[in-house]
Amino acid sequence: MKTCKTCGADHYAKGFCRAHYKMPSQINPKPINRVSVKPVIEKYIKEIDDKNIATLKARRKVATSNLSPRDKAKVKTGKITLPELISRAEKVFNAWIRKRDTLSDNTFICQCCRSYFSKKEMDAGHYMGVRYAATRFDPMNVHGCCQECNRMKYGNLKPYRINLIQLYGQEAVETLEIKAKQPYKWDRTELESIIEKYK
Repeated sequence: MKTCKTCGADHYAKGFCRAHYKMPSQINPKPINRVSVKPVIEKYIKEIDDKNIATLKARRKVATSNLSPRDKAKVKTGKITLPELISRAEKVFNAWIRKRDTLSDNTFICQCCRSYFSKKEMDAGHYMGVRYAATRFDPMNVHGCCQECNRMKYGNLKPYRINLIQLYGQEAVETLEIKAKQPYKWDRTELESIIEKYK
């Protein structure tokens, strides 16, 4: 019967009793690697940043999905898009119309119902709607209208047309109507000149 080499007690493993036997890891213990926390934190932060960048790219892709390749390139380079330029031109032009049609006592006469209203109640009302690009920024096509006529009565176009004929003549109004229905596409230079002209 085998016994312990050290004390002569009952053998347990590799010539030693249970008390004197040492596991291999106890004889040659491996050094403990103390990992620095900083690289782990930096890696985690980088992962979060990468996710945020990916999210922003995805959102921009969705936002520009309906734009033409040319307009997408403008977004990427930081230039203003054509729809934004049209929106700016409309804002400047409408403000000019309100200023033109305001009377000295800060009132105006609605082009449709011919009633007096406060300047604050004025809309820039289009005879031929904004969907007609060719006449969208034509001063003859846009006049001060009360909010009821322009919004509630959808432009109140019948009296609007009668009053335009009295103001400009039958032929001029018919020419305006023909012009409105012609296909038209705005370019950047023209829109920029409109903004410059009416601001």
